Amino acid sequence: MSIMAQLQQNVRDFPHRTFITDSRHSLTYEQTVRRVLAAAGRFRASGVQRAYFYAPDSASVIVGLLAADHIGASACVLNHLYNSADLHYVLQQIGPGHYFSSRPSGLDAGKAEDIAAILQEAHKTGAAPEPAQPSPGTAGNAAEDVIILSSGTTGMPKAARYTWSRLLNQVRHIDRDASRVWLLTYGLCHFAGMQMLLHVLANGHTLVLPPSRQFEEIVSTVRRHKVDAISGTPTFWRLFAGHLARDTEKVIPLKQITLGGEVCTAELLSRLRHLFPEAIITQVYATTELGSCFAVTDGRPGFPVEFLERQVGNVRLKIVDGELYCKAENRMLGYMGPETVEAESGWMPTGDLVEIQGDRVLFRGRKSESINVGGVKIWPAKVEETILQAKNVLAARVYGRPNPVTGQLVVADLEVAPGVPHHCLIKEVRALCGSQLSRYEQPREIKIVDRIDRQNGKIARRRI
Repeated sequence: MSIMAQLQQNVRDFPHRTFITDSRHSLTYEQTVRRVLAAAGRFRASGVQRAYFYAPDSASVIVGLLAADHIGASACVLNHLYNSADLHYVLQQIGPGHYFSSRPSGLDAGKAEDIAAILQEAHKTGAAPEPAQPSPGTAGNAAEDVIILSSGTTGMPKAARYTWSRLLNQVRHIDRDASRVWLLTYGLCHFAGMQMLLHVLANGHTLVLPPSRQFEEIVSTVRRHKVDAISGTPTFWRLFAGHLARDTEKVIPLKQITLGGEVCTAELLSRLRHLFPEAIITQVYATTELGSCFAVTDGRPGFPVEFLERQVGNVRLKIVDGELYCKAENRMLGYMGPETVEAESGWMPTGDLVEIQGDRVLFRGRKSESINVGGVKIWPAKVEETILQAKNVLAARVYGRPNPVTGQLVVADLEVAPGVPHHCLIKEVRALCGSQLSRYEQPREIKIVDRIDRQNGKIARRRI
């Protein structure tokens, strides 16, 4: 089913159900179709073949994406937090296009249009005289390309090329009558955000876009719109849980919690179960290149070892030299630009290191993040998992610092709850590390910082 066909099906089933809500607009499925058709007519008249959206996530961005698909144009949402170097790098990989922006800084201002006009003009025109069938695609390498950027937490962002049908094929369909109100915590510029949008669309749910990623506003948005389902990274959930622990109105009756994008600890899963006892807690494994691979709902970190012995949905898994490999039917078509993909008969390395413990496969961190201390490889995720057992540590970033004797030293940055005595917390963290980690793994320096950089909800392993 195409995106427009899915929208029209939702109009028939739930004509007055809200599809998108942001700080300025609230659109039902019926209103969304009218605005998509109006924007599509405008795009066609302007000769749009590739549309870039460089703005905070909004109803305008979503309508623009769907309109581009309807006329067969390719589309890409750019991270609105990109600095000029990242923006220039990404645009070089993908190529020229038509820009819709809330701030043309970094773009060719002469080519950038105000993104707000997408909805403003659609509102004035009402139902556009747009034919129901899309026109043949002329953009990029194939019709209806959607270009999704990697998060860039460990290096420069890459541009993965998909078709909308490949993305829709990965969506899990649930009871369409049991409507959910989802909060968008991922950026639409990345795979998780795009998949969240399509999950909501395919199941006839509602998507709420918060005005910012500040936790005070997120909590306020959740309560105001009666959000009952949230998908976020473990870092997001740890900070969200920490914020609620200091909130006098603690109860938020969530029905669905989804985690993905980073290593998830048993301690965090236990905390979420305590805070949200009625919620289904789902861990999703997905990558920009491979798409959505599998999910587990048993409340334990990692995934069952039996997943290595059989096909799981549309993917197969194996371990090679400690690294997880995946063969996915709906993986990306390829990268835009000169990037190449390692693949052996469809098998792709994920870059995630894993370890079998009993009946479980546990994630140990990214292959690119290892720290070499005197010839011993240290995995930051393991050290961070230990540090995060300290109640007042909200986030931790462990990395290596060059050392002339050992090669590298382990360093830890901590983001902590307000009002906590720093010296007492550092002493607690050192005691935890001393009791659970080898001498090579124990941080030689522990720093309290105001905030640890995050990208798309994940701890940033490089600075942008």
